[in-house]
Amino acid sequence: MEMGREALLAKMRAGREALLAAASAAPPSGRDESGWDTADHLAHVLAWEGALVAVLTGGSTPEALGYSRDEYDRLDTDTLNAAIRERYRAAPDVLADRLGATRARLEAALAAMPDAEIEARFEAVRQWEAPGEPQWSAWDWLLSYAPAHDEEHAGYINALKEPA
Repeated sequence: MEMGREALLAKMRAGREALLAAASAAPPSGRDESGWDTADHLAHVLAWEGALVAVLTGGSTPEALGYSRDEYDRLDTDTLNAAIRERYRAAPDVLADRLGATRARLEAALAAMPDAEIEARFEAVRQWEAPGEPQWSAWDWLLSYAPAHDEEHAGYINALKEPA
């Protein structure tokens, strides 16, 4: 692992702090160019982090998102994200609480597993990657799903504008 476990956890905590700070400062009716508001961004992060927890604890991404493997395989990313927006719809403060609970489950799973077991859990994820896509390590997945995803959506939330 290129990054130590404690460094990964510190990055995860910083990313989550940035996301929640952006959410608490966002304009109440602000939307981005795609029509997403704060709750949409938080719901998106919550769903995908829940999928990450599922992979680490022996489940699968499709199951965590409420789909069969076959249904999941037929969905493109935009359709899947639109469904997530609807399925996870709630007030930003409720979503922030759910994000806290999901992050606690993620951190507990990471703390309880040796590195080799974490890598083994991601073997299933690698099987779903399209030919020609980079073969990410488990640690790359963790970085992209946890701190990087939080930071990405914090940026989107920080850019929300009130409707004209």
